[in-house]
Amino acid sequence: MLKKWIPVLLGLTVAGCYAAEVEISSLEELADYAARSGNQVKMKPGTYAVKRGYSEDPKIIFQFTGSNNRFDLTDVRIEIDTRVYADMPNTKDVHGYMGFLLQGDHIEIVGGVFEDIGELVGPRGCNEFTIFGNDVILRDCQIIIRGSSPYGYGDLYGKGRGAFTRLQKHAAMSIMGDRVLIDGCDFKIFTYGHGIHMHGCQDAVIRNVTMLGALRLTDEIYKEKTGLAAEHDYKMMFPSWLEGEPIPKGKMLSLTEDGIRAYTKGTNKDGEDRHTGHITVENCTVVRMRGGIALSLASGATVTDCTVRESGGHAFGFPSNALVRGCKGDAAFSPLLSIPYSNRSNADIELELVETDQDAGDHPLAKIVGSGHKIKLTYNSTKKPKSQRPIILGSTGDRYTEKNSGPLRTEAEK
Repeated sequence: MLKKWIPVLLGLTVAGCYAAEVEISSLEELADYAARSGNQVKMKPGTYAVKRGYSEDPKIIFQFTGSNNRFDLTDVRIEIDTRVYADMPNTKDVHGYMGFLLQGDHIEIVGGVFEDIGELVGPRGCNEFTIFGNDVILRDCQIIIRGSSPYGYGDLYGKGRGAFTRLQKHAAMSIMGDRVLIDGCDFKIFTYGHGIHMHGCQDAVIRNVTMLGALRLTDEIYKEKTGLAAEHDYKMMFPSWLEGEPIPKGKMLSLTEDGIRAYTKGTNKDGEDRHTGHITVENCTVVRMRGGIALSLASGATVTDCTVRESGGHAFGFPSNALVRGCKGDAAFSPLLSIPYSNRSNADIELELVETDQDAGDHPLAKIVGSGHKIKLTYNSTKKPKSQRPIILGSTGDRYTEKNSGPLRTEAEK
C-alpha cells in the first residue's frame, strides 16, 4: 500500500523548494520556465493557440528540462494546431515526435486543457505527452487529441511492425519515468493510438482518470466509396492470417488503441533498459477504447474500483500476481477479461459483469490462460444478459501463441 503514496509524498516534499510564484501570460514564457528549475509558475487564464514549436528540437513542441517546478494552469486552454505536427521533419526517429516532453524530475502540472485542433498528421508516430522525468505529477488536466493515420479502421490494416499500411499514430501519453502520478485527469482519444502507455516505468499510479475513445460498427465501412477499405475491396489486411478476408459485419470496431496499457520494458532517460514495474490503477473509468485496462505485460499490478465499458478488444487484462478488487465492466463488444500469455500466474481477480443493452460480435465472456489464478466473475442484475457467452480456458487465439508468451516482448507486438 505504501507504493501508491510515494509520488504524492515526494510532490509535497519538494513544494517547499519553490521560489515565489511567478505569473506568466504567454507560450514563450511557458517554454522559458519549462527549462528552468525551482519555480512555482501560474499562467494567466485564457486560451493560447500553438502555431509553432517552442523547442530547439523540431520534433518537440514544448520541452520541460527543468526540475522542481510547479505549473498552475487552472482555467488555461492550450490549443495545438495539428499543422504543427504535420510540419515536423520526417526522420527515422519513429517515437521522437512529441507535444510536451517532460524530462526534468519533480515536475507538477495542475489544471489546464490541452486540445488538438484539426485532423492533420505528423510524419511518424506521436505522443502528446512523454514523461521521462521521475516523480512527475499531472493533476486535474484535460487532454483531447486528434490527428492520426489511418483513422476509422482500427487495426484492420496494422498495429505495429509488419503493418499493411504506413502508420502515423497519435497517443495521449507515454510514461518512462519512475513514481509518476496521473490524478484526476480526463482524456479524450480521437486518434489511432493509446491513451496512457507505459514502458519500463516503476511504481506508476493512475488515479481518478476518465477516458473516452471512439467506436464504429463495421457495417458502416461498407458504405464508404473512398478510403483504405474501398481501395482493398473491403478486405482485412492485418494480421497476416486474416489477410484478404472480408471485413466482418455486425462487429463493433474500436478506432483507438488501448486505454491504460503496459508494455514489457522501456528505456529511461539515462539510457537504461528496464522491465516495467508495478502499476497501480485506482477509481478510473475507461470507455470505448480497444483494450480498457491492459496491464498483462507489467511486472505486477493493483487495480481497484475501476470501470471499463464498450471496449473493442477486451475490457481488462492483468499480469502475474495482480490484485483486482471492486472492478466492473461489460462484454458488449469484446471479452470482459483476457489473460493472454501462458506464463502468467497467480493473479487474484474479482470482476463484476454489468448489465448492458448493447451487444455485437461472437466473442466470449473471458479468455484465460496461465496457472494458479484465482478468478471470481459475478453478475448481480436480475435481467438476463442478452447473449450467453462462454468462458474459454487455455486459448486466446492465434496472436497469443506459446511463441509470443515469453517475458520479453517488442514494439511489434502492440
